[in-house]
Amino acid sequence: MQQKYSRLVMVGLFLLLLQACAGKPKVQPLALPEPKPEQLQAPILSPDQLARYQMAIDKLSQNKLNEAEQLLAALLLEVPRLAGASVNLGLIAQQREDQSSAETYFEQALEANPYQTQALIATAQIYQDNGEFRLAEANLKRALEKKPDNALAHYNLGVLYELYLREYGLAVQHYGRYVELAKGGEDIETVKRWMKLLERKL
Repeated sequence: MQQKYSRLVMVGLFLLLLQACAGKPKVQPLALPEPKPEQLQAPILSPDQLARYQMAIDKLSQNKLNEAEQLLAALLLEVPRLAGASVNLGLIAQQREDQSSAETYFEQALEANPYQTQALIATAQIYQDNGEFRLAEANLKRALEKKPDNALAHYNLGVLYELYLREYGLAVQHYGRYVELAKGGEDIETVKRWMKLLERKL
């Protein structure tokens, strides 16, 4: 299992790659505004605002973080409850290693939409880094309440249960769901090997 602890996980920020150390959850960036739960009123974007949102995504794909940030920040001023803009600004802040700003943006996204899955996964990473493992677990479970087939949430729960909570049966369960849902990801075979090693401990 030593290889697992030393690996680097590459996470896509749209087409931009974010690098994270082993054991850190993967985060799925938000390319378009995510639909809200039925009980919440989704913000209505004008055609111009949607175009600028897409332009921000394009800037991110070109690694033009400053330009993307300006576009997203302007949109957030116009539409304060646009959770997608908050999430993407949080991911940009993480890329710059500005953890305090990242946390603020993710919290803002969750205030707008308590079931915003990318923000839940990102805040779970923060809780995990701070040693608040049960809070990390709660956020990942909440993400799965909204999207039971979210591969990244299952992967991150697998990591959490294996490396931090030592609940190997649950780790195998969530790794297994990740393998089923990831659809040919590059790390599938690696995760399968982890599962075999964990099964020996059950």
